[in-house]
Amino acid sequence: KAAESKEGGGVSAGAASPLPKQPSAPKEEEPMDERVLQVTIHGTEELKANINLVHPVIKLSIIDTEDEGKLMKKPRQGRNVVQQNENATTIEGNTSPRRDSTPNKDGNPSPMKSTGYDRILPVLTQPFDLSAQLRDGKQLKCEWEELIGLDERLAYFMNPRYVLFFELLDFVHSSEEMETVKVNTRSTFWKHIAWGFVRPNKGAEGYVRTGQRLRLQLYKYRKFWFWQQKPSSDPNACLAYQQWKAGQWKAYKSTLFVTIDGILRPENKLVENRSKMPWEKEEGLEDLAGQLKARQGREEARRRQWRTDDKVDKQRLGKKWIGSTGKWCRIPNVPMHKVESDHRGCFVLAFSAYGNFLACATGGRTMYRVKIYNVATGSLENTLPGHQEIVYDMQWGMETEESELNDDAGNAGGNA
Repeated sequence: KAAESKEGGGVSAGAASPLPKQPSAPKEEEPMDERVLQVTIHGTEELKANINLVHPVIKLSIIDTEDEGKLMKKPRQGRNVVQQNENATTIEGNTSPRRDSTPNKDGNPSPMKSTGYDRILPVLTQPFDLSAQLRDGKQLKCEWEELIGLDERLAYFMNPRYVLFFELLDFVHSSEEMETVKVNTRSTFWKHIAWGFVRPNKGAEGYVRTGQRLRLQLYKYRKFWFWQQKPSSDPNACLAYQQWKAGQWKAYKSTLFVTIDGILRPENKLVENRSKMPWEKEEGLEDLAGQLKARQGREEARRRQWRTDDKVDKQRLGKKWIGSTGKWCRIPNVPMHKVESDHRGCFVLAFSAYGNFLACATGGRTMYRVKIYNVATGSLENTLPGHQEIVYDMQWGMETEESELNDDAGNAGGNA
């Protein structure tokens, strides 16, 4: 009789031992799942109005429930999981720190050394502005649709001891509260609204559905009485884990929508702005002089492009539009272009600040439009619909770039 071992792979035989078998060819190892974890924060249902709820964020923390509620340790040390720069500089000994890593004059190594974080750091989403909804009296709903990528294998997170906590937070938004934060500890900077959690591996219940939208119930933060177990005073501790461990959760009247999925790790790429993913690296030179030189080069290339566009327009207009310096500007008596009007004709004309574009307020059967024409070519560049009544006047904004039509068209407006 044979029975499976605890590992689930081998079998143990009875009293009679089988005949020795010829050694078989080694089996090819199955390829390891190289997918990395990606968490998508979609949004929330309607939130309860709160004086502290103006620009909320979601904080994602991966907690090891068997390690005193600390952050999950990195399976592979020295790996950037959350962002490209996860290094911290520590000072050893009582000697004065040095800025370089070269040995001291005595031959001893420098007391400053760069070490990486050994745990996966929490991640924050971008703030979602609720001021417009508060002003208009609409429902308070957040829609982030933000991707959070962790550069570590998805299989590592599928352990029953790891729990993903999502905290709905907001930061202080008044000068008076900011002064209070400066006096007290930094933990008062955050206002805790609600929290939720998901366990990727539910044990006997199986794994969480990856790649599908999950609806997580949010819970309120409750205060502890003096005879109950008080939360840790460590400002870096996860308050949601302490609430989860204490039990007796009280539901918050809203839910959070997230998606947990595994994706193939993207290739490393360079980005011009601040990197948001661990596989993104900021592009540019390290020294300030190099960055300024690169910026001047981009601006000069942009100016050359503007001069080229202006030169083309001048060649098209010729003497009909570009006059000589010191001479009178006379109205031409020969038409340059003919443009079509709407059913009710044209009411107002307005040239842009540099005269490159012409705005015409026309009237149709049911709607009034503002049409933007290129003076050099006579072609229709853009149409601004939406006016329900006659446009009586228009005024262009001051153009910053002569060759950009979007700036000109965006600054044109009319009063109906």
